[in-house]
This record gives sequence, C-alpha cells and structure tokens, in this order.
Amino acid sequence: MATATAVKVLIDGATSDLTFSYLVPENMQVVPGQRVNVPLRNRVSVGTVTETEEIDTSKLTYKLKPIMGVVSDDRFLTPGLMDLAAWISDFYLTPIETVIRTMLPKPSRGDEEKRKTAKFVEVCEGVSGPSLEIFSGREKRQRELLAELIESGSMSLAELTGEKGFSRGSITALEKKDLVKVVDRIVTRDPSDEIEYVESKPLPLNAEQAEVMEQFQESVSEIANGGKVKPILLFGVTGSGKTEVYLQAIQSTIEAGKGAIVLVPEIALTPQTADRFKRRFASMKDQVAILHSSLSEGERHDEWRKVLEQRARIVIGARSAIFSPVENLGLIVVDEEHENSYKQDTVPRYQARDIAVVRGHIEKCPVILGSATPSLETWNNAHNGKYGFATMRQRVDNQKLPLIRIIDMRQESRKHKGGPAILSTKLRQLMEERLADGEQTILFLNRRGFAKNILCPECGYVANCKHCATTLTLHRTDDRLLCHI
Repeated sequence: MATATAVKVLIDGATSDLTFSYLVPENMQVVPGQRVNVPLRNRVSVGTVTETEEIDTSKLTYKLKPIMGVVSDDRFLTPGLMDLAAWISDFYLTPIETVIRTMLPKPSRGDEEKRKTAKFVEVCEGVSGPSLEIFSGREKRQRELLAELIESGSMSLAELTGEKGFSRGSITALEKKDLVKVVDRIVTRDPSDEIEYVESKPLPLNAEQAEVMEQFQESVSEIANGGKVKPILLFGVTGSGKTEVYLQAIQSTIEAGKGAIVLVPEIALTPQTADRFKRRFASMKDQVAILHSSLSEGERHDEWRKVLEQRARIVIGARSAIFSPVENLGLIVVDEEHENSYKQDTVPRYQARDIAVVRGHIEKCPVILGSATPSLETWNNAHNGKYGFATMRQRVDNQKLPLIRIIDMRQESRKHKGGPAILSTKLRQLMEERLADGEQTILFLNRRGFAKNILCPECGYVANCKHCATTLTLHRTDDRLLCHI
C-alpha cells in the first residue's frame, strides 16, 4: 500500500467555494489554515488548506497534482478561526472563501506575503579582531567600519551611511574582501516603539467592581471544569470603572498564560484609549498589539504579525480584531457592545459582538460584554439566563450622574409664537447663563437628513414608517420622507 498525505485546498477568488485535493510533497509539511500555491489548469492559484488526510494512492483512479509551495511557513488561521469561518459562512450565508479573505490582512492574501525589508550589513563568519590588522594606512575608514561592525555584529545600511557617516564605497570594498555582507532583513514597524510608557498600577476595586471580578473568576473556573461558556453582560453606568475591571481581568488572563482580545468601537479607539492599555502593561508593551484604521496597511499587518508569531498576547482593536490569530485565547472583551459600528456593512455582513460570543464558545473562554446602554438582544439574553448579568450602578468616587431633563416640544410650540420652537425655553435659558459666565455649550445633532421627523404642533401627529413604526426622516434635497432602519 502506497500512502501519501493529501490536503483539501479552498481556492481563492472563485465565485462559489471551490475545493480541490492535492498531494503534499514528502519534503513539505502543511496544516489546516495554511496558505499554499497550487496548480489549477494552466495557471498557479492561491488557496487555504482546510483539511489533511492520509490516502492510499494505489487505489486512486485519477492522478493528484502536488502542491507547488507555501505562501508562508506560518499558519495564518488557527483551528479556532477555521471553525469560526465555517460558522460565519453558514450563519450569514456567505461563501467561506469570502470569510477567510476578510479574516486576513491584505498583504497576506496574495501568492506571497508582502513584508517590509531593509538592508543590513553584517560581519562574515570567522571575522574578528585580528582581521583589523590587514588594512593599510590609506584604508583607515574601512578599518573603522569593520571595527564598528565587529563590536555590534550588524547594523542597518541606512544608519551606517547616514548617522555613522561611512561611504557606500567603504562597505563595497569590505564586501569584495569577504569581510562583510549586505543582506535583506524583515523589519517591523511599531508606531509606539519610541514612546516610553510609565506603568500604571491597578486601582483598588470598589464593592461592585470586586463582585464583577469574582463573577469573571467563577466563569473561568466553570469553563476549566468543563462547563459551558456563559457570556457576562456588564451593565455599568458611565464612569463606573468598567475599564479598570477589563484591565484587571486581562491581567489575570495573562498571568494564567493565555491571550486576550479587546474590541472597542472605532470612534472610541483613540490614542488615549490605546495609551491607557499600554501604560497598564508597560512592562510588556511589546506584547500589546493595537489594530485601528489610523495605522497604515503595513503597520496594521506588522501588528497582526506580532499576534501570529505569539509575540503579542493582548489585542486591542475595532471589529476586525476579533479575527486576530491569538493562540490559547483566554478572554474576549467587547466594550460598548451596543454600538452600531460593530456591524460590518459589506459582505460578509457580520456583527462583531455576536462573532465574539461564538468565538468564545469555540475557544472555550469567557466573554465580557460591557455597556451603559445594552442592546435589546443582549439585555434579553441576560434576563433569560442565557448570559450572566453584572451591574455597576455607582460611579467611581461617588460622583453624581448628570441631571437629564426630557422636554415635551409640543408644549413648547404652544408657548412659542411664530411657528414651531427649535430650542426649548429651559435650554435657551441655560445656554444664556453659560454664555454669560464665559462657558461653552455643545449641541449634539444625532441625525441624518434635514429633520429627523415631521411633527404637527397642533395635534402631535408624527409621520412613522408603516413597516417598523420608526419616525420618517425628511430629506429636503429630494423632498421626501425616508426610513433609515
């Protein structure tokens, strides 16, 4: 019996999922989740290995073609991500090839991985101090250059010809003497590499925060003992210290030798937010990867690479960060879980919060969903017992919540002469007081269109959508009412 290893490869770019079997050459090892180059008709295609198996080639009635090579020796998709891709494909009715393409950064989708390289000059093997004696008096700069390289081992070509002031001719001369060689090395771009963070210490937890941490630890223990994953809804008012709970839960996860993913809405993923995590984990800041849209494509790829190579154990990012290839995942945090920005508006149209919950079940790790205004579906799951429920109603340092008044604009319109009122009497009064005191006022207009509704000031009639009862928005340019749901 002639046995060989065969793999099933999902071909990139097909209009529908195309999977073909290929033989693995004896000198090559391939695992599911790895990207490979394969022959397809008269061209070379790229695909993802989905399955491996041992087959008896003597019983085959056809000839299998061998794999031509691998895109990278690294497996881009972990077993958990492969299972997650299958679930997304089934649930959102999307080709799995499209899902896998979404999971990968652009530089890793082609027939070879695009990585930034730089030229370095390094000393050849066997070259040491005595080699400095071969230079004549006229080769002083070459001798100084070689001494510099022997001391450091290697140095970038840009640094040698720039900051150090050596000429390219001196380097070429040493190359011809087989004393040094110029090589290409992969370099990693880290936007915060030159920033020195002062480590912040964990803050004392109040009673409510301590109770949430206890619930988190119970969830960890239950999962470790074979129990089911039960996501925790952390319902905490603004300023109640949810972030400190996240930080201490992450610290506990890292100490257990596992990794963590923190999802933050894109609008909230500011440098200040990222810096807070970097400061808390300043002693291991190189193990924190930040993924957000303000980074260049190359910088995002380098951060993703840190995760893939297990150099980063904490990932902080927007919705796509849920696909980070974290091995031994121990915690997923979804901050402001109600945010609409977690919804992907292109195929596959996934909801990152729901994907986080599913990945938690696949990876057997706790999931914390934090919000001051939970979404209706999460709230319902918590009250039905499907999710755990923790509350934090007290603000840090016992600060009071801002006073909120709801004004009936129908009543204001009756008081106002000359048409419907735009600002209520109370709002105008308070704005005038602020201006008199030299202070500022912010008016937040959270709407699209010319007006968010059409309201009759006499009877209070509002034009609603006949399908969902949401108020219709007036678009003045088109002169029509639209529903935005």
